[in-house]
Amino acid sequence: AVVVYLVMLSLGELAVAMPETGSFHNYATKFISPGTGFTVAWLYWICWTVALGTEFLGAAMLMQRWFPNVPAWAFASFFALVIFGLNALSVRFFAEAESFFSSIKVIAIIIFIILGLGAMFGLVSFEGQHKAILFTHL
Repeated sequence: AVVVYLVMLSLGELAVAMPETGSFHNYATKFISPGTGFTVAWLYWICWTVALGTEFLGAAMLMQRWFPNVPAWAFASFFALVIFGLNALSVRFFAEAESFFSSIKVIAIIIFIILGLGAMFGLVSFEGQHKAILFTHL
């Protein structure tokens, strides 16, 4: 988190000093060399390509728990097509869908925190008992 924070500070400084259309590889091109800018751009693209591939595969493996007879490549292809379709429609639609899916994650985390507190204080059944376990499992 500290490294990401420092990188974001640096990119913010560069964006203020040199407002330019494009991505951060433009700064590498100008301040280091054109070869470095080219390499940074391609490595960034490869990073996202690999990351998205593993995310699609991970989602497919989770879906196989509910539908074991469907092959993983079918789910991965479906999720890739959905993301591509959202991206191809419009940037605004993709951003709204991304915001909706992010809100699902935030709501799930809040629900898990509430359930965990409920189990700690005896409001939710924990191992078949309703006693307050508090911090005995730490």
